[in-house]
Amino acid sequence: MLSIAQRLLIEQNFGSILNIEPINKGYSNQCFKLQVLDGSNQHQNLFVKSLNNKDAAHIQHEHQARSIAEQAQLTPKCLLQNTQHKLLVTEYVQTDTQACIEDIALLLVHTHSSDSQLVQIHQPNIIPQRLAADIQALASADKIDITLLELAKQLDSDCTNQVFCHGDISRDNILKTRDKTYLVDWEYARMASAEYDLAASICINQFNTAEQNQLVDEYQKHSQSSINQDLLLQYIQVFEYLNKLWFAKLA
Repeated sequence: MLSIAQRLLIEQNFGSILNIEPINKGYSNQCFKLQVLDGSNQHQNLFVKSLNNKDAAHIQHEHQARSIAEQAQLTPKCLLQNTQHKLLVTEYVQTDTQACIEDIALLLVHTHSSDSQLVQIHQPNIIPQRLAADIQALASADKIDITLLELAKQLDSDCTNQVFCHGDISRDNILKTRDKTYLVDWEYARMASAEYDLAASICINQFNTAEQNQLVDEYQKHSQSSINQDLLLQYIQVFEYLNKLWFAKLA
């Protein structure tokens, strides 16, 4: 739940808290829908994310990534960010429908084509692709698949054509309304290749071969660029392994 300090901070900025509803689906941090009553007796719904399990460096990284996304109108507006109390408050978005594969492709394209000057400003604070380190963080040294670790190291080393990537585009991280589609949860944002982000989305959403092909086709159509299929398959191998390690750690 929210700490006393977090609740006080919310009430100081937004008004009395009337209701707190946990949001459990799809988030690695504790998230809540809050209803508050402001000084004008107006009700307002807020999305609140508690970052208590993150250190200051991770919080700052997500803040920088979300700043790029917000200015690109990819994510709901941030209303409050407080590193000391590890709290993020944004607009609450009521979803109307589930995202389809074309929505995911369009979000990938939009993310990868974010304003180059804006990305350049924030790039020093955005973590670069580091698949090998991600594997080593999740698996004990005596149980690591050496072949896949070496492939990850090679992909990291060869990644020179970097774009701004979300790194975790699952349907749970997409908020779709009748008028707008948003991406949330930017903690896994990276500077990486387009194939990196496509592979991550394919594995996270557990797309079958037909769905993979549809995603790539939609991406290429809307971005007017070509995806390296061999490189994509290599990234998929690594992300399948990372997902396996991630779920084993949660078990």
